[in-house]
Amino acid sequence: IKDMHDKYAWMETTLTVPTRHINGNATEIAIRAELPTNQQWLIDEGRYMNNCIATYAKQVAKGSSIIVSIKKREETGGDNTDTDNTDNTENTGNTEDTHTYARWIDLELDPEDFHIRQQYRSCNRKLDAEAKHIVDAWLKSVLSN
Repeated sequence: IKDMHDKYAWMETTLTVPTRHINGNATEIAIRAELPTNQQWLIDEGRYMNNCIATYAKQVAKGSSIIVSIKKREETGGDNTDTDNTDNTENTGNTEDTHTYARWIDLELDPEDFHIRQQYRSCNRKLDAEAKHIVDAWLKSVLSN
């Protein structure tokens, strides 16, 4: 799993994505993408997101799947059970980024062409149009770099 993490570490980013207009007002959302570093990471992600992502450890280790956790920056704290407030200096160079990021979406990508095989919120809830827009913007951004 560590080898796959290192191979696709370029996908780990922090990004601010413009959202669609809400009530006539444009807004932005900051997200952070993370990849598993080991099997325990997948187990923890599955527990917090209440899904079966830990069962993908063999596919990730073999290189047949890429798993990505998309976390959303929380301005005032969130309703998610887990947050990560480590800064992201390695990926952004921004030493001021000490915001809290809450688990939001898990993705499975095909390593051949990076198309999205699966994308779910906690408890395998489907993404709404806004979340899909943000995931698509993130994927477009990382693939264009």
